[in-house]
Amino acid sequence: ESSLGNATYLAVYALFHIFLGAYFAVRSNNTGEKIFFWVVPFINLVVLFFTATRGAIVGLGLALITTLVLFILLDGRKKVRIYGGGILLALLLVGGIFYMSRDSAFVQGNSTLERISNISLTQTTVRSRFMIWNMAWQGFTERPILGWGPENFTYVFSKHYNPAMYDQEPWFDRAHNVFLDWLVNAGILGLFAYLLLFGTTLYYLFLGSISFVGSSLWQKVKEFLLKDKEKDLLPILILVGFLVAYFTQNIFVFDNLTSLVLFFSLLAYIHTKYVERKKEITIFSSQNTRTLILVAGTLLSFFLFYNTVYKPYEAGSEVIQALSKPSQNSISGNLTHFKNALSYNSLGDAEIREQLYNFAVLAYQTPQVLAEERKQFIELALTEGKKNVEENPEDTRTALSYGLFLYNLGQLQDAEKYVLRAQELSPSKQTTLFLLGSIYIQEKKYQEASEIFDKAYELLPENKEGAFLSAVGKIFIGKKDEAKVLLKKEFGREVYPDERLLSVYLETK
Repeated sequence: ESSLGNATYLAVYALFHIFLGAYFAVRSNNTGEKIFFWVVPFINLVVLFFTATRGAIVGLGLALITTLVLFILLDGRKKVRIYGGGILLALLLVGGIFYMSRDSAFVQGNSTLERISNISLTQTTVRSRFMIWNMAWQGFTERPILGWGPENFTYVFSKHYNPAMYDQEPWFDRAHNVFLDWLVNAGILGLFAYLLLFGTTLYYLFLGSISFVGSSLWQKVKEFLLKDKEKDLLPILILVGFLVAYFTQNIFVFDNLTSLVLFFSLLAYIHTKYVERKKEITIFSSQNTRTLILVAGTLLSFFLFYNTVYKPYEAGSEVIQALSKPSQNSISGNLTHFKNALSYNSLGDAEIREQLYNFAVLAYQTPQVLAEERKQFIELALTEGKKNVEENPEDTRTALSYGLFLYNLGQLQDAEKYVLRAQELSPSKQTTLFLLGSIYIQEKKYQEASEIFDKAYELLPENKEGAFLSAVGKIFIGKKDEAKVLLKKEFGREVYPDERLLSVYLETK
């Protein structure tokens, strides 16, 4: 993964270069260049395989089939049809053999092949994808025209959270489907605009370099079909194959900076290469105008780089140092790094504050830390936490993480307020209810705690933690027989082997 941070990011990077390498290889007339360009897809094929990213690998397979079928249909030469048909048949045969041997020791012994062979609707990751897609769809139906705005999937995720996601990551900020992401972020208009990028690119690849013979699109299509395509067709179809691969993998993953930069760079290249220029653009012909645009563009680039790259990078570096091991029980250096990280007011402030909470709780629970330093750390975390909630009043994660921090400090009243807010924003998230019930237990509000734990259990009885806490709540309000019945039903025994249950019985004895 190198510095990309995720196997899917590396996979899409490799996917781009597989097709780019092949494209330039078939276009080049120089033997040395051809060898170099063919090495690029070979290396990236190996990289793609070891990422074990199923969406990109499936996309590559569909792209190869699409490219071959189109080449056979459009080229017209007999030898192309024979060789192309043979290669296509071989690909289908390999796919069939792989499917038939999916349970063999060879396939199951290779992590990549095993992941591809085990694609199933009942698999945990696949099941979670469908649940997330359903949440995204519900969010889209609420705001179908313009959506929720960029980077706002987290609100949809919280509002329409499915309790069956309890065994997955607690937070998702993407739908893991680019098209659903566009529906959520920008509504039907945004998705339509995004799909137009693919549609117009296909149009210009096939028809953009052909002059209008008449006024109809069909005349243009006929000219393309009749022209000599021996030299031009294969490079075009390789780019079409890439669009198929990229479109396919976007069904299963989300876009990222790596893929977006490469995608739009490729679109710009295609526009330059294949779109016929009708007339020269004269607006930039003046030397003074070009100089002004160059200066303005340079200044804007520096501004964007400073705010979107430099500041987050420096803030991230400070956080890494802030989380390092304290020297000789002194955390003053860690505190300084946290302050430095927050001083940049970067895009990652919310994440920095969450790390600050965790470190502050650790300092609070470590008696060896100097009292004054502990106090300063906690005060900073409290101040930044309030600021975080004020800046993100509709964000469940912000309210819940701050409420958990206050709970760990023993500030139960304030913790209750923020956790209740989180529960209001995400009514079906069981972990929020678990924390709220725990706060009520600490406040001796046993009836409220029991009701909250029962509510969490009823949301999804399959989550055994909910069943266990529901039994705990019943014990606290004196319904021990009901607790035993519940434990027997869910765990097969009246006395569940958990230290928490023992402490509850001792406390209520």
